Amino acid sequence: MTQSSIIFSHKEFVADITFVPCHLNVDKRSPSEGKFTHFLSVSEDGVVNIWDSRLVDKEILKKMPDTIWKPFLRLDIFKQDGTGELGLSRALVQSGQQFPTFWAASDEGDLCLIDWSVKAVGGGDDGPKFAEYVKFTYESEKEYRPALALERSPFFPNLLLTVHNFHFSIWKTDLDNYNFPIFSSSTAIN
Repeated sequence: MTQSSIIFSHKEFVADITFVPCHLNVDKRSPSEGKFTHFLSVSEDGVVNIWDSRLVDKEILKKMPDTIWKPFLRLDIFKQDGTGELGLSRALVQSGQQFPTFWAASDEGDLCLIDWSVKAVGGGDDGPKFAEYVKFTYESEKEYRPALALERSPFFPNLLLTVHNFHFSIWKTDLDNYNFPIFSSSTAIN
């Protein structure tokens, strides 16, 4: 058995894990060849790790039993308004998608579209390099608590469902310039 080191992993608890579709190439030097080889983990620490499961093969571990498993790719996620890290509580990758993106629910109830193919910019005299992985944020359901669930409709691929502490919301993701759910349930009362 192998395990990851806390130095290379999340600093908070892992809130969600999901497999990357087998046809999406995460590692261009070593393609997945139609197999599920990568998965991503999200946490409230503002980090998304993409892991390569081929590195923990039984035969490899027999040769090197003290292997420390590191993420293949680490994304430091920041809020679009620049106010700090964006912790994530749920991740959703569509099985047939063609682009290196995923939807995520934040630790404050936001719904975000994350693109992991973005390259870091900046550096030099301007400060450290960083990448703007967050492409879009729906902030209308902010409640300062993590979303409990994030699901895609099995009937309409452009509809997402978020479940919060006291209500749920349905989002239509292909509406331009519309930042609100198309339906929100009424808030539960004790």
